[in-house]
Amino acid sequence: MMKVVNRMKSEQVSCVEAEDVLRSRLEEVPFIQIRQLGLAAPADCGLDIRADVLVGNRPIAVFAEIKSDGTPRAVRETAARISGYLERIPLKSYGVLIAPYISEDAGAILDEQGVGYIDLAGNCRLCFEQVYVRVHTGGKPKLAKQALRSVYTPKAARVLRLLLGEPGKAWKVQEIAERAEISLGQAWKVKDQLCAREWLKEQGRGLVLTKPEALLKDWAGNYKPARKETVYDFYSFQKPSEVEYRLADECGARNIPYALAEFSGGARYAPVVRYTRASAYVGGGIDELAEALELKRVPSGANVRLILAKDSGVFLDAREKDGVKIVSPVQAYLDLLSVPSRGEEAADGILKKEIEQKWR
Repeated sequence: MMKVVNRMKSEQVSCVEAEDVLRSRLEEVPFIQIRQLGLAAPADCGLDIRADVLVGNRPIAVFAEIKSDGTPRAVRETAARISGYLERIPLKSYGVLIAPYISEDAGAILDEQGVGYIDLAGNCRLCFEQVYVRVHTGGKPKLAKQALRSVYTPKAARVLRLLLGEPGKAWKVQEIAERAEISLGQAWKVKDQLCAREWLKEQGRGLVLTKPEALLKDWAGNYKPARKETVYDFYSFQKPSEVEYRLADECGARNIPYALAEFSGGARYAPVVRYTRASAYVGGGIDELAEALELKRVPSGANVRLILAKDSGVFLDAREKDGVKIVSPVQAYLDLLSVPSRGEEAADGILKKEIEQKWR
């Protein structure tokens, strides 16, 4: 078994792993000589690892702190503690944070504080004396991926749609829970995760989304489009626009939630791409809608797509244009990114015309 310091039992990086990755990175520099590397002494203010090295012929003590949380907020606090300790000791020294995963945002914070970092995904930055090691792999350990994706579950995503829909608004957690139709506990969990990433900050009036661009970019990278079993493709002799208006009428008559999606929705925000397939999320009644609209189920060549909404969050912040309901600009953007044949172009049009305007 790997040896783990008592105070780190709940953390994901053992001292053995941390010692190995630190040693490996230092040994990559040909003019560094490692004289001693191991657990730091109790007198070293609770820091976990100490490496005494020679850079050329100059001695320097490298101290490493091990953390399971590499989010920007946690990193900022740890970097300040490391820097504060090193400023008080008489040794020539350098601080390093070792975590399962350090994001680019967290890495930038450490750079500002003059603290190095190494993570288990292979990302690294060490900068002291004439030493400079910089590695960016773009990868994430499995546990880090799971932690990051937890904020993009269907229930959590309802909160994101609200925040991105009104990026300048100051929110209370209770209001978020009510508007997103989730429990107060769920709202608190999402709030804590977003605050840990420093995308959401507590200000005098409430919680404010301060980095909408970073949030949307990361969400887009983790977004999963509708599963195949929830997508129903049909063929119709009618034009897409005719199907869209008839769908709106039939859903209204049957009290079925719906919202035009993909190109059908995107074209009403930013008509930069011509399209030949009507698409919409619906809350149910696929068979009866297909019958009412005279749609024929087909394995290929579809010009109508109905997507069964597994979570009502896709209807949050839906708009009405030209007498029909369409998904929010954020939802249209996310869905179009995964649609082949100019989907990204259509998504970019929505981003510039509808979404970024609110950020300014």
